[in-house]
Order: sequence, then structure tokens, then C-alpha cells
Amino acid sequence: MPVSVECIERHRSGLLLQENICVEHDICQSTCSENEIFPLSAIDEIDGLSEKIISKARKVPEWQPYLSRLAYLMTFTMHETCMNAVEHGLLGMNKETKRQMMEEMQERYLDDVNRRWRASGKTVQVTVCINKRSVVVGVHDDGGGFDYSKDQYSPMNEEDVLAVSGRGLLILKSLGVRLFWNKAGNTVLCSFRRDELAKEPKPPVA
Repeated sequence: MPVSVECIERHRSGLLLQENICVEHDICQSTCSENEIFPLSAIDEIDGLSEKIISKARKVPEWQPYLSRLAYLMTFTMHETCMNAVEHGLLGMNKETKRQMMEEMQERYLDDVNRRWRASGKTVQVTVCINKRSVVVGVHDDGGGFDYSKDQYSPMNEEDVLAVSGRGLLILKSLGVRLFWNKAGNTVLCSFRRDELAKEPKPPVA
């Protein structure tokens, strides 16, 4: 069962999901105009996911003036969160391992990640909930989870600024995307509020 914004407001403590099922499922049923689950098993499926979500948002009249801004945010958000789920969740890569692989393999890095993902036989599940006020997307993997309480990236640290990865979540937050994790750290919810998209966007972190 996909999640709704009401679920987020009621469960900020981190006990948001149980086995990827919203604990406030009755609220989801009554407030969401679109509920769907997308299982992903390859990187190219991530690339097409944003358009599927935007197509559903087009059915909600209140979202019509904000579709362009939503599409921009959704594309970056889905790539960042889904790739994190694959690399760090399903494949168990830590920050240092990823850095070494990206430097050594360069343009072959994504092909290798895709091959290992397919070989694992595991999927990343993306749940989508759309209502008049919010679009909420949940990205779930079966890995060991992400320690969201530790933000180790520092924009003031030269090593971090020059790193080949590690800035994605910071950039998402700077763009106004609300991120919430479940207690296990293997499900992240990305909330896009219509009233916030109407505001002047903040410049992204360089």
C-alpha cells in the first residue's frame, strides 16, 4: 500500500512503514487519487520512472500549473534515491567502495552495477501516492539500511566538495524535497508539496 502525506505527518519518529506497508493504510485509501507500486530491476527502468509518475500527476487538476517543476525535481530525486537503494542497499557498497569503483571503472561503472543488480534477482520497490496537496514517493530495498542520522558530507570540506559522489541527498534537500526514512533506513519517502513548489526555488548546491 503506497503512503500518503498524512502518514508522514503522523509518523515522523521513523516508525513510518512496516514491511513496506503503510501503517495508516485507511488514510491512504481515502486521500489519494492514484496509488501504484513499481518494481524496478534495472537502471534503465529508473530512467523511465519519473515520466510515469508525472503522467499520473497530470490526472490531478491541482497539479497542472506545477508539472514542469515537479518533473525536474522528480527526475533527479528518483535517480538519486533509486541508485542509492541499489548501490548501498541491495549491493552493500559503502562510500569508499563506490568511490574506488567509480575511479577505476569510470564509464563502465554503471554497466557493472546494472549487471550485479540483475544477477542479484532483487528489486527496488517504488510506491507512488498522489493527492491534491502532495506527491509522495517511497523507495524501498531489502538491504541493511542507511544511517540517515549521520550526515557525513560537509560543503566546507575540500575533500567532500571534490568527491565523485556523496552530495545527492544534500542537493535534494536544498531543492526543497522532503526526505523521511523508516526506522530500518531501507525505505525513504520523498514528499513534494504543491504549496512549496509554488515558491521561488532555492539554487542548487554546487
